[in-house]
Amino acid sequence: MKAGSSCVTSEQQLEDIYDLLDQEIFFSKGGYVIPKRERAKIDATGGDATYGEVQASGVDVLLRHLAMDSSSVFVDLGCGRGRAVLQVAMHSTVRKAIGIELSESRLEQAEAALEVLQQQGVPLQPVELRHADLSSCSLQEGSHFYLCSTAFGAGICRSLAERLAASPNFQVLVTSRQLPTQPYLYNVSQVPCSFTYGQNGRAYIYVKSLAAAPVATLARVWCRDGVCWLPGSSSQLQLGLSVDEPLFDTRPVLDLKWDRSGEVAEKGQQQQHVLQEVRVFGDAEE
Repeated sequence: MKAGSSCVTSEQQLEDIYDLLDQEIFFSKGGYVIPKRERAKIDATGGDATYGEVQASGVDVLLRHLAMDSSSVFVDLGCGRGRAVLQVAMHSTVRKAIGIELSESRLEQAEAALEVLQQQGVPLQPVELRHADLSSCSLQEGSHFYLCSTAFGAGICRSLAERLAASPNFQVLVTSRQLPTQPYLYNVSQVPCSFTYGQNGRAYIYVKSLAAAPVATLARVWCRDGVCWLPGSSSQLQLGLSVDEPLFDTRPVLDLKWDRSGEVAEKGQQQQHVLQEVRVFGDAEE
C-alpha cells in the first residue's frame, strides 16, 4: 500500500459513510446492536456477538504484513460491517476481497457501504460479501486471511486453523488474539495493531510452515536491508529483495528451527519469482 493523502482521504470517506448509514438507516451503534435471534445464532456457533473492529490504521498493518499481490484473495473471517474488506479493496491490488459474516444485519451494513462507494466512483478491487457460518463454510478460495479471534472461542479457532492448514491456497492468517494451542499453524510474529476496543493491541501472524510461508511476509517481520534473522537462531537468511518500509517492533513467539536438509534450496526453487538469491550464513542452533 502506498502511503499518501489519497489513502487518508479514502479512509475518512469510508468512516463518514459508515457514520451516515448508522445514523440514518441502521441505528446499530457501530455494529454493536443486532437482533436477539442473530446474537443467539452467533453464540450457538462458538462466536461472541459482542462487536469490535480493526481500525483503519490496523488495516494498514494487515496490508503491510500480509504483503498481498494481484494473485491474492483476501478473506475476513467474520467481517461484521465490512470495514476491513472494503479498505483492503480500496488500498491493494488483490484479485478479490471476501467478507464472511453470520449476522444478516451487519452484512447488510457492509453491502450498503459497498454500494455507496461504488456510486461515488471509488476505485475498488472486486468485493464479495457472503452470509455464511464460519464453522462450515468453504475456505478454499482464500490465500490471505484475517480473523478477529477475540470474538471466537477456542474450539472454533482450532477448527479454523486446521481447515486453513489443509487448504491448498492458504498462505497467511492474521488474528487479533493469539490462537489456542494447536498443531496446524505456526505463529511467526506479533505486531502492534489498533482495534475499536483497544488502541494498543497486537496482531498475530500465522503460516503453515517456514517452507510454505510467503517470502514477502517473512521479510516484513524478520528482515532489515535484505538480511533476515530466523527466530531462535544465529543464522542469517539473505533474501534478494528489498524492504523499503519501516518495520514494526516484532517479537517472534516460537523457537522455530531451520531445517538444513535441503529446505533452503527447495524454497529457492518454489519462490524463483520472488527470490533472486538465497544464502545461509552459519549454522542454526540445535
